[in-house]
Amino acid sequence: MFEEVKDSGKRQEFKTGAVRDDPGDKGRYDLVLSLEHMIYRLARHFQNGAVKYGDNNWRKGIPLARYIDSAFRHLCKHTAGHDDEDHLSAAIWNLMCHGETAKMIKDGVLPSELDDMPSSKEKAKDENFDKGYRTVSICDSTDDPIQLCVCHNCTARRIISEVQEDREPTDR
Repeated sequence: MFEEVKDSGKRQEFKTGAVRDDPGDKGRYDLVLSLEHMIYRLARHFQNGAVKYGDNNWRKGIPLARYIDSAFRHLCKHTAGHDDEDHLSAAIWNLMCHGETAKMIKDGVLPSELDDMPSSKEKAKDENFDKGYRTVSICDSTDDPIQLCVCHNCTARRIISEVQEDREPTDR
């Protein structure tokens, strides 16, 4: 049981005379809530996953790289215009669960073996790492392997080449 209310030592006074602890750097949840439509879509994605796999199945532990693979696949399908499922929400779901899983691994709640992301040593071996991007393999909407160049700062990505033996790379 908590015995006291946390106190930052700073106060915010309202026109009414009421006083509260200053929000400071606690995060602006009010701004997140303004994304009402996307929060609803994300909640529906969680709901659909719970129906298929059970409530909070992802909290049991999924390797981090699996989230990244799935997020990229759904993002590619979203940008290609596929509407067979909510690919944008699926990409967001994967990225959010990746972040939560990484935190649970760091906090010792989940085993460290689930962190299968490239280590610093592996990154150093990647010839493209110092150029600001890393090459990863994913599948496009036809499940043909493609190479995707991912910038470290996540501001851009570009397809390098399709790894297909029977046809030329296609325009996207």
